[in-house]
Amino acid sequence: MESYMTKDDDIIQSLIKQLDLKPSDGDSIEALADKLRKQLYETALAAELEEHLGYSKHARGAKTDGNSRNGYSKKTLKTNKSKVELDIPRDRNGTFEPQIIKKNQTRTGVLDEQIIALYARA
Repeated sequence: MESYMTKDDDIIQSLIKQLDLKPSDGDSIEALADKLRKQLYETALAAELEEHLGYSKHARGAKTDGNSRNGYSKKTLKTNKSKVELDIPRDRNGTFEPQIIKKNQTRTGVLDEQIIALYARA
């Protein structure tokens, strides 16, 4: 039986080998998953802000309409497994509306679906 692995699968397998994770390392695996989840969300949010502002971070000669990056705010996002502390980027004018994690959102969609399913069973 042949195994067809995508580039993403190869990267994940390489990461697992580099970290030398074993089945008995359940806590380590969950901690790694939380770090990966945090990094993925924050990278996506940074890309959204870049799109909103129209220039990349540290770009020379960036367009200046008076709006620029203005640090980060903290948000705790609840997933179906744990809580992830995120740094949400801000813009100076306060016009940035993230789409991947909306303002005032505290749970991921998967957790919301599970809660709705529990109410539906009752």
